[in-house]
Amino acid sequence: MTWIDWLIVFIPLSFVIYMGYYSNRYVRSVADFLSAGRVCGRYVISTAGVAGGLSIVILTSYVEVHYKTGFALAFWQSLLTPLSMILALTGFCFYRFRETKVMSFGQFLEMRYNRPLRVFA
Repeated sequence: MTWIDWLIVFIPLSFVIYMGYYSNRYVRSVADFLSAGRVCGRYVISTAGVAGGLSIVILTSYVEVHYKTGFALAFWQSLLTPLSMILALTGFCFYRFRETKVMSFGQFLEMRYNRPLRVFA
């Protein structure tokens, strides 16, 4: 390998390491790392939901579903996409979740309702 090949490897790697050290000053606790300091707005939550939905595992399973069942599910997906976008932008389900400042759905159920409901869910 020549020095240009090594530059292709080390320049992006050094950028990622630098950004890790630079962003370390903003992360003071686990809550900062997991839920943006528990101050996420509805747009950040919507963006995080989209980012989670575009993971490689989800995309792989989506392709496999279409491979096994055909494209009949695309009809229901086309109805679900605008509905989920409207719900995400209005903060319908996530508003109370972030208002209680919890980091997991189980913790939300226990704080908002009770422990037996959390165990049942």
